[in-house]
Amino acid sequence: MAGFKKPVLVGNIFNDRKDRFEDGKTVHTTAIKSREDREDGTFVARTLNSTYLVYPMGTHRLATHENCDRPHCPICEGGLAFCETCRGAEASLPTECPGRKMTEEEEEGVMAGIIDFTWEKGWMRR
Repeated sequence: MAGFKKPVLVGNIFNDRKDRFEDGKTVHTTAIKSREDREDGTFVARTLNSTYLVYPMGTHRLATHENCDRPHCPICEGGLAFCETCRGAEASLPTECPGRKMTEEEEEGVMAGIIDFTWEKGWMRR
């Protein structure tokens, strides 16, 4: 239809496999050609030349290891929750992911139970 623009994505990118962007860089994609929703709440968006795995705002990207050959790995065995975006782990994971690496002060505050983060309220005292 005339007057309508094609959908695009704007957000922070992490783990760019083509090494075009540093982690946390804000990007604006070209037109989205297709979208595939996944059971875990994420979705795959494809442009003409790129594919993006999109996490809803506030979702922690919990680390997983591919081809891990360690005999006992706390991440692979599911015993350690570690967010690849905010870098929080276990007690230092805020309620929602702030979408960037936490500062040392923020991480310590979350761990101590002094502060927390949600997208609705931002950083707040508990």
